[in-house]
Amino acid sequence: MKLEGRVALITGAAGGIGAAIAQRFLDRGARLVLVDRDPIRLEQLNAALSARYPGKIRSHSIDLTDDAALEQLARSLGDSPWPIDVLVNNAGILRLGGPLESSLRDWDALYQTNLRAAVHTTELFVPAMLRRKSGAVVNIASAAGKVGVPAMTAYSAMKFALLGYSQSLHASLRSQGIQVHCICPGLVRTSLLHSAELDEVTLQQMDERLQKRGVDPVRVARAVTQALSGDRFMLDVGADAHGVSLAVGLLPWHAHRLIHRLTGRQ
Repeated sequence: MKLEGRVALITGAAGGIGAAIAQRFLDRGARLVLVDRDPIRLEQLNAALSARYPGKIRSHSIDLTDDAALEQLARSLGDSPWPIDVLVNNAGILRLGGPLESSLRDWDALYQTNLRAAVHTTELFVPAMLRRKSGAVVNIASAAGKVGVPAMTAYSAMKFALLGYSQSLHASLRSQGIQVHCICPGLVRTSLLHSAELDEVTLQQMDERLQKRGVDPVRVARAVTQALSGDRFMLDVGADAHGVSLAVGLLPWHAHRLIHRLTGRQ
């Protein structure tokens, strides 16, 4: 799919991967609907991008776990000259903890934002794509959705679920003119850690590791446009993500050793 003249909705757009995707889409001629729950950062991004691309951007600050707000957004866009051609489900939060350490509150928060919101958003915008027999859905998953990560059990489980949902969606929609892609990055240098409710010392230690090992969000954005322009359902981003896929596919008994090494656990 060429992005020239298309309208793309990007969730979790105010920073990191979402902002990088926004920039790359604009460079390729798309118009954007940016969605994020942080109104200040979203407005800052809107202002910065609109200065270069006037009239190309609409932004909406909503919490995707608020069903009424999300459904109102879908209705308002459905009645506007901004029909959504490309949906990028990027919004996500992080919680850390092993299988016996993650609280039900953490499980609920991750389910609502990282999985249910993506499903609900897809259900709201794909029917119009089907009527036009054209469109694309891109889900930003994770290498953590391919092998269980002990230090982030609940997060990993939700990414497994998002990957499975993406596979089902792809199988269901590919014959109806709708592209579905799943992007699986490894470590990425974003502010996701700041959503993990960590103490300052732990946050600093983990952020230092992330800055050393993580890839730039621009590489994830590049993978998104690469997926849209081709026919590949899934793309890994980063050496760690490629390593996980290789281990899971060829040496599954070594996959968890690789994860321990990447996360700094012995």
